[in-house]
Amino acid sequence: MKSLIPIWKVSVLGGVLAWIVVSSMFNATQIIRSLTQPWVSSGVIFRIPIILEIKLSDILRSRNNILTSSRICGIYDRA
Repeated sequence: MKSLIPIWKVSVLGGVLAWIVVSSMFNATQIIRSLTQPWVSSGVIFRIPIILEIKLSDILRSRNNILTSSRICGIYDRA
C-alpha cells in the first residue's frame, strides 16, 4: 500500500526540525558562522580586485560606446 506522504518529504522535514532544535540548544549556527567567517572574508578580499577590474572595464566600455554613438550622431564636438 502506498503512503500518502513520501518518505523523503518526512525525512527532509524531520531534518529541518532537528536542525532547529539542535541549533537552539547548542548555538550551532553561530559556531558554524564563526568557523566559516575567515574563509569567506579571505575569499571576498581575494575577489575584490577582480570585481573592480571587471566593473572598471564595463564603465570604460560603456563610456566608449557613448562617445562613439555621439560622434555618429554629430553631437560630439571635435576639437
